[in-house]
Amino acid sequence: MSQYRRPSFPTLAYRDGHGLPIEYGRRWDSGSAPGDAYSRTSNLQRFAPLHNAATALVEWLQATVDVAVQDRPVAANELLPQPERVRQGRIRLPPHGNCSPWP
Repeated sequence: MSQYRRPSFPTLAYRDGHGLPIEYGRRWDSGSAPGDAYSRTSNLQRFAPLHNAATALVEWLQATVDVAVQDRPVAANELLPQPERVRQGRIRLPPHGNCSPWP
């Protein structure tokens, strides 16, 4: 079985509210993020590499492991405002005699 390798991504520069670059991992040098940071939806393009990595992982699983992949794009459209950027699905191993059946 081949080993999974995450695709490489370009290094992107992100800027704070004042237009200053944010060094990766240094957004809040004081420690924790402010409470309202988790309720904002901005700069969503920063998650594009995550989607690419997830797609590559699913493709690797299909190529190297006996799995069944079931995409559910309709459900994904209900979850996020950018359906062209998301997939929702289920990855299942095939049933074996010593495993529980699929739900």
